[in-house]
Amino acid sequence: MISKSRIYDWKPNRPIRELIREFEDKQSGRVSTARKEIFRRFDGLDWKDQKRILHICLDSCATDRQWAYGKLWRMWDKSFEEKVRKLWEETQEYKSQWPVTRHFPADYLIHHIEDFSDRDYFFICLRLVVEVPNYKIDKERLSPLQYLKVLSRGGYLLDDAEEAWDLLYQTIADMCVGSCLEFFNTSISSDIPDELYYVKSYVRNLGQEEVADEFENWFAKIWKEIQEALKQKDVLMEQNGLPKFWPMRTRSDVIIGILSNEVEGKYMAAALEKRRVQEEKLNKELELIESHKLPELATEEEETSSAYKHYRPITPAEYYTTRREMVNRNRAIQMLIDEMDLEPTDEPPF
Repeated sequence: MISKSRIYDWKPNRPIRELIREFEDKQSGRVSTARKEIFRRFDGLDWKDQKRILHICLDSCATDRQWAYGKLWRMWDKSFEEKVRKLWEETQEYKSQWPVTRHFPADYLIHHIEDFSDRDYFFICLRLVVEVPNYKIDKERLSPLQYLKVLSRGGYLLDDAEEAWDLLYQTIADMCVGSCLEFFNTSISSDIPDELYYVKSYVRNLGQEEVADEFENWFAKIWKEIQEALKQKDVLMEQNGLPKFWPMRTRSDVIIGILSNEVEGKYMAAALEKRRVQEEKLNKELELIESHKLPELATEEEETSSAYKHYRPITPAEYYTTRREMVNRNRAIQMLIDEMDLEPTDEPPF
């Protein structure tokens, strides 16, 4: 049974044009209230009203602009182009590239191609290989998997077997720059890591079946060597009274050691040098943090700070996925974000 109080809490929708006037008038004192109501009802409004709201947001604060960019990625007409172009060129705001890369003319993208990040370049390439005849792909700005996806989108084949092997070797080398163990623990196939699996599949589908077959046999041999080495290391750890689950870094080093002996030297040399530089930078940062610690911290402060000792930066995908899940479970979360203006004005705090 629904309580009377809940029935009486219901309020009819106010006219949307009245809300738009309050939202646009920064002196109305009702901007925040109008914004929440407009954003809640936005997807059900007429296109004429939606366009007006989007233009208001593009002329408003950074939070409103970020919201508008997300909508403009899928809702677009020519009237937005000049305003979005000016904002992107002047601010380079996060999300402003979304409508630019998806909706702007190919000639504009080509002319400004160096102004985009490598991440944006991948999405631009997916468009240009379809829209621009014989578009020259800058392979150096793409990972092997991205490059193969672009070739597939453009309907190209991988004609050179040596290039196919290069892409497979480079994928292995790139894996070794980060946490190599992560790839081996989360593989969708029992005998090949995820990213390598997809690269091999694209190589096969783009015309290099023999290379894919030869690579599968070669990697199966390497995989067995890695498994045996990890088992032997586990046994040695247990015999010496050490924890069975030894540190990720140690396991990663075992994997990299075997791969370094098997993969063509020029790929691994560059990857391991990059890994060394990253580790040096991290160690210096840790030393700097350690040197600035205050030994006389109060016990309460130590307990509070210990809650963050396992903190790690999160990726943009994790940030937005987690926030969406929280909002789906409890709509009050979104109200809190809106009320306290917690929406990130540039990039999430990774």
